[in-house]
Amino acid sequence: INAEYMGSGLDVEKKKQSLQLLQEMQSYAKTVLPANRAEFLATLCRFDVLTNLAHLVIDEDPTLRRPAVSAMCQFVQQEPGVLVGYLISQSEAGSQCVMLEQFVQQFVRETEEVMKSELGILLSTLLEIEPKSQQQQMERALELSKEEIGWILNHFYTRCFSLLLPALKHTDDPKTCNILELVSFCIAQHGQLAQKQVLHHKLLPHAVEMFSSTPHVSIMVAVVRFLRSTIQREGDPYYRCIIQDDLFRPILKTFLKRAATPNLFYSTVLSLFTTIKKQNAKLLMGYVIVNLGAELQPLRHMPVFSDLATEWGKVIAKAPALLKELRPQEEPVVVEPVASAGKSLVAYDDDDEEAKLAKKRKVSTPQPPSPGLACCT
Repeated sequence: INAEYMGSGLDVEKKKQSLQLLQEMQSYAKTVLPANRAEFLATLCRFDVLTNLAHLVIDEDPTLRRPAVSAMCQFVQQEPGVLVGYLISQSEAGSQCVMLEQFVQQFVRETEEVMKSELGILLSTLLEIEPKSQQQQMERALELSKEEIGWILNHFYTRCFSLLLPALKHTDDPKTCNILELVSFCIAQHGQLAQKQVLHHKLLPHAVEMFSSTPHVSIMVAVVRFLRSTIQREGDPYYRCIIQDDLFRPILKTFLKRAATPNLFYSTVLSLFTTIKKQNAKLLMGYVIVNLGAELQPLRHMPVFSDLATEWGKVIAKAPALLKELRPQEEPVVVEPVASAGKSLVAYDDDDEEAKLAKKRKVSTPQPPSPGLACCT
């Protein structure tokens, strides 16, 4: 496959044949030999088939790119550990490891919605700390160690995250929603790793600025969901940034203008304020009820806002000092500096036995073709 069909300089038809063959082999491995699926993918890595497939993922010809993106997405969803192990082995062998950066760059510039969505799934699967379902976890032959998860997250945040930022400047492009969705996923999954990047690059105020200037309701909805993801993390730095920059005010004003027509935007904004109550975010309760009182007045009859007012009354009765924290401070939110590429962003307790065992697991350097798994041991 690699030599006859996927090499550089070959014609498009041969490359299309190779992709069709790969998809057939993938289907066979998934349905007939599920127990050997990881071994099959590792074999593709040993022959550098996945490397050439990655080149087709970023090909300018959409007729090649579509099947390549689909195949790579399915491979990663089935066994993400194989590709992560391959990337680590390439890095340890001293090879230039740019596949993840290529995926992120293509995700940002992709214009076709289906492919952009598939690339988003591919990236989120690689960056997922735990599978979404127990069944998915049981179906996978390889489970990533903490060391391997740490490597892929460190690689992403030091070399790839910044590639997402320029795309967030395009307020007239609805496909910006996919970028915000991926960043929201990172906030939900990666805690302080994502928090440092989001606050360092001032993504919250930038997103609200985008909300205020965009003509697209889809981007408005994506921004509100992005803000909701920060509330769900229960992080005071996020809360203080929202209060400091008064980020809910333009959202509430737009909601007032559109409140007469319930739709997706309407329900998403209500969900944002419902999340504040659900997370018992006291600072944000006070911010909404006290700082946004004038804008909120016409909406006090709505259950979500009346419930917030009731809860805030209980909170302030017990902790009146919280009122001082609702006033915007002269000094901006202090953000820890983002770690450099040479320093790991992920640290583990040396006394953690699981971490010690994980560190013993090595990702082998690609060897000449031989049976068995070569990428992850």
